[in-house]
Amino acid sequence: MKFLLGRIEKRLIQLYLNTDMVFLLFLLLFLNIKLPIKMAALVFIYLARFNFKFRLHFKSESRLPLFYLLMVVWCCIEFFINGNFASNYILVFCSCASVWAICLLAMHQVKLAIEKNGVEKVERSLRIFFVANALASVLNVLMICFETNNINPYTYEDLSYKYFTSTGDYVRGITFDVCTTNMIINAMGIFYFLQQKRNIFSVMCLCVALLTTSNLGNLILIALITFAFFTHKNKVYKSMLLCCISILVLFMVKISPANLEYFIGSFKKINKHQETTAGIVSIKPKDLNADSLIRIYVALKNFRQNPPDTLTKKISEEISSINEIRRKIRSKKEVLKPDIDFDNYTKNMHGMMIGYSRTVYGDSVIASVVPFMNSPKSLGKLVSMFQTGAFLKQDVKHFLLGAGPGNFSSKFTFRALGLNTDGQWPQKYTYMSEDFKNNHLKLWLYYQLQPPATHSTLNSPNSVANQLTGEYGLIGLLLFLIFYVWYFFKQYKFLSYGRIIFPLMMAFLFTDYWFENLSVMIIFETLILLDLHKKEAKTA
Repeated sequence: MKFLLGRIEKRLIQLYLNTDMVFLLFLLLFLNIKLPIKMAALVFIYLARFNFKFRLHFKSESRLPLFYLLMVVWCCIEFFINGNFASNYILVFCSCASVWAICLLAMHQVKLAIEKNGVEKVERSLRIFFVANALASVLNVLMICFETNNINPYTYEDLSYKYFTSTGDYVRGITFDVCTTNMIINAMGIFYFLQQKRNIFSVMCLCVALLTTSNLGNLILIALITFAFFTHKNKVYKSMLLCCISILVLFMVKISPANLEYFIGSFKKINKHQETTAGIVSIKPKDLNADSLIRIYVALKNFRQNPPDTLTKKISEEISSINEIRRKIRSKKEVLKPDIDFDNYTKNMHGMMIGYSRTVYGDSVIASVVPFMNSPKSLGKLVSMFQTGAFLKQDVKHFLLGAGPGNFSSKFTFRALGLNTDGQWPQKYTYMSEDFKNNHLKLWLYYQLQPPATHSTLNSPNSVANQLTGEYGLIGLLLFLIFYVWYFFKQYKFLSYGRIIFPLMMAFLFTDYWFENLSVMIIFETLILLDLHKKEAKTA
């Protein structure tokens, strides 16, 4: 026994010595969803490794991309051009500019860790991080299984559909961030570990990515797996990719068929015109629940067919009758669904959105006034891009400069509303620009007033493309393409797994404000810089 404990102790000491523990702790803290913890991570890493020698150059080869520094400068220029010096907006502007500076500071420490401690120590830190995240993700699922008393929560319809197609939303991993963050991190891990011939780690990452049930993420993942299959020559690598596809298809068909049905139904909207006037769609009796009733309430109120008090009374009566029917047909063997409580329901997020939409847009609410919603291409993500395009076409200033930081579409644009749906914001300093109010806020609220099943990435305006073009204009987009994308793309031929995760991350930039989230980009940049450093070491 003493011999065994001695060997374990020796292994742990060896693991500690061969791992960059400072960098690992920095990753664990920086990827946490809480902004104060991210800031603590940054302070910790700079106290542990005090270094501000960025070595950024325009003429010679720059050590890091110039994009982040230039975005800070461009933010300041736009601030003075727009001339909005109200205290509420100054806080928004400072937040937007600070994010780009934080990105630069974090990327510098990633590069420093690779330069000072070597590739092997940083890679071992990454492996520990991925394993810890996988264990946390499995724990998330086990807790849901325990709560529902069901082995497959992805098909569990009780608890008022709390889980079912939304089960993946609760698989947040060790970062406690949204499930999409977990999905993207593990999607990159699939190709990173495959190239290193660590197939078990690769399958582990695939399983965690699938647990998040990100429909758009799965589509992008399938596209990149297909791309990798036809561009890679190694037969073992190709066999593993086929194995990944098989696992993915099996999971979607057998484990989470409802998500697959929703995914297919969403994309049918692209090719089929669907009437969306006032947000009314056909509702089957089995789907009639509090969500659909609230939805009918909002739609009918738009047309002023009945006074709100009368409608509220009617809806309450309808809910009571539904609950009575449920009580009669319940089987003793079934897990009982809780009755719908209209009074409590209207106090939750959905009810708050109804109240907020009335405050901002008046009695017309949103459903009947969102531009492009009656077009065949009615996915929210596409509609948001049409809105951004229409905004840029208004005049030369909008086209070149955009609306300015925090004025059109970004994480802090939403956070500054003070709704606390995307992080805390002091109520005293809430802010909303007219350009945001007339475009992406209207679109976002439209879907927030729909049932939870529509609150997906496919319908969200969140996108780096919308952020860069809508807030920073053509100049902001060019800064990104020239000083970030080109920085990596010009070294594309020297990359190994980077050849896959680079286009993978570029595709995922259309799904959220990933620079402002301060999460997946640090993993992406770590993996890419590791790949490039191996090339530099071989050249040396």
